[in-house]
Amino acid sequence: MLLGTLDTATSPGAMYTPIVGADLTLTGGTDVRLPLERDFEYAVLAMSGEAHVDGVPLVPGSMLYLGCGRDGSNRHAGTGRKGRDLAR
Repeated sequence: MLLGTLDTATSPGAMYTPIVGADLTLTGGTDVRLPLERDFEYAVLAMSGEAHVDGVPLVPGSMLYLGCGRDGSNRHAGTGRKGRDLAR
């Protein structure tokens, strides 16, 4: 699921502020790099499974603030992960 624009994908949903919401499900052992816009703040919320974001382990229910100034972020799923990412 996507709200806003992430890389080359844009949702049809109406937005009134520049925000992105992406719900990602990764299979265990998967590595993904997501492109980010340097001018925006980002955070990652882990919903289930084992995940690492830019090398930082996340347990379900935890949020990692990524801040501004990034052009990308790496995700790694340990035993499977579902998360809501990229609130900006």
